[in-house]
Amino acid sequence: MACTWAVESVVISHLQAQLIYLKNKNDQVAYKAVESILEDEKNHRDTGFHEGGATNIWYQPLRFSVSLFTESIIRFGMR
Repeated sequence: MACTWAVESVVISHLQAQLIYLKNKNDQVAYKAVESILEDEKNHRDTGFHEGGATNIWYQPLRFSVSLFTESIIRFGMR
């Protein structure tokens, strides 16, 4: 669950930034689609949290690595 929590935390941050962008572009269709996806991702993150993915100290290096890798993949995909 550490991986789930780490990935979803990064994805949620990215989706929140996308919502700001889409709101400024006044693209309501895309905004609603991303908003729906965001709620699903929050549920995944919360599941990871409740299963100990964010609180177990032994998972900290794994969470860091997975978060860094996920952020890198998102940024690479945006180019």
